[in-house]
Amino acid sequence: MMITGEIIEISAWAGFTQPADTYKWTLTLEKNPKGVNTMADQEIMTVEQVAKLLSRSKNTIYMMVFQKRIPYYKPNRKSLYFRKSEIEAWAFKNRIS
Repeated sequence: MMITGEIIEISAWAGFTQPADTYKWTLTLEKNPKGVNTMADQEIMTVEQVAKLLSRSKNTIYMMVFQKRIPYYKPNRKSLYFRKSEIEAWAFKNRIS
């Protein structure tokens, strides 16, 4: 592995019976340019993470989802996901003073 600045190169060789059959693969990873949104930037959260963030139990989060009191996503009708930014905005939307 070779690291140069913000680029990481990983090289692997697969040797076969003869030296002429040796191959080299190179994988180059670069940092995400600013302004491009990825799933990591949006910070997708699970029920456990939301419960910890809000200091609530997992059962309370599930009940809030069932009552549609909290913003959530259910992409495959099985898994339950949340966006951290939406949860934070929801948590602070009813400011008292």
